[in-house]
Amino acid sequence: MNQYHPFRSEAARDEYLAFYDRRAERWPIPSSCVTVETSCGATFVRVSGPDGAPPLVLLPGMSSSGLMWETLIEPLSRRHRTYAVDNVNDVGRSVGTRPMRRARDFTDWLDELLTALALGDGADLMGMSYGAWITAHMALRHPERVRKTVWLAPAGVVQRVSWLWIVRALLAGLHRSLHRNFTDWMFADAVKTTAGRRIADELIEDTRVMMRCYERRPTAMPTAMSDDELRSIRAPSLYLVGENETVCSARKALRRLRAVAPQRRAEIIPGAGHDLPIVQAERVTETVLAFLAA
Repeated sequence: MNQYHPFRSEAARDEYLAFYDRRAERWPIPSSCVTVETSCGATFVRVSGPDGAPPLVLLPGMSSSGLMWETLIEPLSRRHRTYAVDNVNDVGRSVGTRPMRRARDFTDWLDELLTALALGDGADLMGMSYGAWITAHMALRHPERVRKTVWLAPAGVVQRVSWLWIVRALLAGLHRSLHRNFTDWMFADAVKTTAGRRIADELIEDTRVMMRCYERRPTAMPTAMSDDELRSIRAPSLYLVGENETVCSARKALRRLRAVAPQRRAEIIPGAGHDLPIVQAERVTETVLAFLAA
């Protein structure tokens, strides 16, 4: 590790953190921030919502920080004390100190984090994409720490990540135009509107800044769980996926989940793909809040 880890240089660190702080100014509700030391590194958490409300831990997707919850955080934080986490092995203000190569590395880290935050046993967890993969494995390996889980457009978990998505993601790093095409494909419903186009363009900018500022870092590939693993998760779980999801086939995933673990609540939401939290924010928050309250 260089002295500016996980950044490439002092200038890269300053550029990214200034960029991050500008994004954080748009957080729509009051919040406080805490940095928690774990054996995997320092973990940054943005806390919102009423003190004493039921805790809801939010895990972002790959190449995203806790700020990705901007479109959902206000309604979620009316009823919950929300903890928007910057993944210790990804972008944001967390600083990882060791490689995270398998699901167990992430669940051990998250177990430490929940303890340090004094959340006790029975916190609700919601993850988006890569964060949903971590959430599902947390429920599998540490059932005593989890009350309910929400898997939002998960990468892996129920259905393996499609080869088409992997190939297009790799090509996206080669040229700006390929990156834009990849984003427009993943967020096809969002880019139909002016507001969605703006958000998609911001995501492109986020990724370019990340690639310019961060060192390369290994991480675990999200994989599909086995039938036995899906069946053995004790926590009530909600699976939400857009009908136009590109990471995997939404319909194949739903069929498998209903065949293998019919106790899981699962729903395909129309008019959305991997942009589910953007184009269907109201539908998502209403469904999630009703599930958590039931």
